[in-house]
Amino acid sequence: MYFWLSSPPMMAEMRRLGTGAAIPGIPRRNLVTIPLLIPSDSELESFQSVAGPVVTKILFNSIESRTLATIRDTLLPRLISGELRMPDAEAQVEMTL
Repeated sequence: MYFWLSSPPMMAEMRRLGTGAAIPGIPRRNLVTIPLLIPSDSELESFQSVAGPVVTKILFNSIESRTLATIRDTLLPRLISGELRMPDAEAQVEMTL
């Protein structure tokens, strides 16, 4: 569903059906007119076998990115100010991971 609704043709259709307000939205009466593809079980299974691992990797990378950003935001100001030396920072990262 996500991949279908975020495809360029569907995004264009939703923009066309939108209200044009400052906060975008699609009225319910327009939402029900959007075509919905319902794949067969075999098509869905085939798609899942390809897309599943990719989506899992994306989610894992997102979590890892947030973790690294937190470590950066914690350590960088202390490293720049001299409050923390490199060996101490490495030890703190080891404890965090």
